[in-house]
Amino acid sequence: MKTIRCQNRFKDKANGRCGHILAILTDQQIENLKTDPEKPVLRCPACRDMRWIELDNDGDGLILRAIEKPDVFPAEPEYAEIEVFQQIG
Repeated sequence: MKTIRCQNRFKDKANGRCGHILAILTDQQIENLKTDPEKPVLRCPACRDMRWIELDNDGDGLILRAIEKPDVFPAEPEYAEIEVFQQIG
């Protein structure tokens, strides 16, 4: 399993890096990135600059690419409410 951590650096932190866990991927998930045209897009919730990171696999290994603005999210996101449970009694 591969743990993806935020690598942003801060001058005011003791260790200098954010280190927030963004994703934990299995070897199969990393392998699937080679053929999947829709690449996962992540963002660190702990950082001030909030960079978007796109995950990719070029065949040699995992690639983390910083992007300006993701194309995958529409301006007005659509959502639907789902009933997760029903109270009985």
